[in-house]
Amino acid sequence: MKKFIRAIAIVLILTMSQTLFGCGQSAGQSSAGSSSGSEAQASSTDNVDNTGNTDGNPTYTIRVALTVGIDNPRYIALNEVFKPQVEEKSGGAITIELYPSSQLGTDTETTEAVMLGNLEMVAPSSSVWVPFDDRFAVLDLPYLFISLDAAHAALQGGELGQTLNGYAEELGVHVLSWGDSGFRGLTNSKRPVYAPADLQGLKLRCMENAYHLAAFSSWGVNPTPMAYSELFTALQQGTVDGQDNGAVLSYTDGMYQAQKYFTSLDHILSGNCFIINKDLWAGMPEDYRTIITDAVDQYILRQNELVTQSIEDCVKAMEDVGLEVNYLTAEQKQVFADAAAGVYDMYIEKYGSELIDIAKTYNK
Repeated sequence: MKKFIRAIAIVLILTMSQTLFGCGQSAGQSSAGSSSGSEAQASSTDNVDNTGNTDGNPTYTIRVALTVGIDNPRYIALNEVFKPQVEEKSGGAITIELYPSSQLGTDTETTEAVMLGNLEMVAPSSSVWVPFDDRFAVLDLPYLFISLDAAHAALQGGELGQTLNGYAEELGVHVLSWGDSGFRGLTNSKRPVYAPADLQGLKLRCMENAYHLAAFSSWGVNPTPMAYSELFTALQQGTVDGQDNGAVLSYTDGMYQAQKYFTSLDHILSGNCFIINKDLWAGMPEDYRTIITDAVDQYILRQNELVTQSIEDCVKAMEDVGLEVNYLTAEQKQVFADAAAGVYDMYIEKYGSELIDIAKTYNK
């Protein structure tokens, strides 16, 4: 009953946003109140607009939801590359509308809306999948990938990404791409961190994720889940000694201001993805799907470039204001990985080692 009520609430929110932002009913939208992806596609087909295209092809207005702001690489790449390329190559038959900064809801809410057929596209963080299918938690295992190149090879066209795409199809969505914001690191106000022993007794804010919490516990941390909105104040007041985030968020969200050290722990990938409603995708003309797929390929390349540059810029900016940056060698990271080996057992007991084995083949 709670899930049903939440789904109805999401429908109402998205219907209101449609009115507020002037989005007309289109081939890419379901009528309000649709309760499944197939129903959404049926209602969308009934409302295909053929008048805007001289060759009689349908026109689509596709809303893309993001929780990140307009200065985030994900939004920038969508706005600079994906949106203009799709609109130009389709001759205006496809209109892309971007809604950053959680205008249409949280990652979970908008992902569920895409599953239900009440929203066309969303670009959420990869952690959004775990409540719907816990097999996706493989991406939360510490040191699953030893480099961004390995992660990109595995997820962006590799066997791991293709396998996870199949799981997503079962949930009613088609995955267009996998991306990331680099690896997570950590900041703290107490001391440099080069080994698990350096973390002993530190109180760090971590994501409320069983695998993240288990990893930090294995390193001697007192992991403290809390809402991200409460984190900055907690750092200022000393409620926690540090936090688990990548360089970009640590800098752009100001967390560094109450910290003295940043460690490039690189323990877990900060993944994201780009999805579209499965039935909407299946109902599009093949040439439209090709246009979108080609634009996605260019979008993800641009996002990768922006992320790499953003990490370098943010690390340097933190150094410039006085933070000590601790870079770990491959050998030092392996010590952390060995200490957290038991976290893998948690996953393997439930789902076996198949996905882990696939991922590890890319660590060359």
